[in-house]
Amino acid sequence: MGKYIDYIKFEGKFIALEPQRKAEKLILHANAILCDKPDSIASVPEDKAIVCVVKNAFFDAAAFVYDEAQLRAFTRPNDYRVKTWLTMGKGDVQQLLDIN
Repeated sequence: MGKYIDYIKFEGKFIALEPQRKAEKLILHANAILCDKPDSIASVPEDKAIVCVVKNAFFDAAAFVYDEAQLRAFTRPNDYRVKTWLTMGKGDVQQLLDIN
């Protein structure tokens, strides 16, 4: 099962992300940075994490891409959903995942 980010830390409190515009909220409030799709997890700096925000019909899903299998799952050629790729501090991602 995937690991999804559903909260941000804002003004010292954890707040649930709205169903849409998750990439924008992570950039504005969680220090996420837009990036290109990585070629491999090994190419990501050790202190960084990759997040793939997938635009679905009614909601966005912000997934922590933690290994090569996850990366392959989000880069299948027959998956035409719009994706936004982000980098975040690994500790920041872990903190947000821990509240789920």
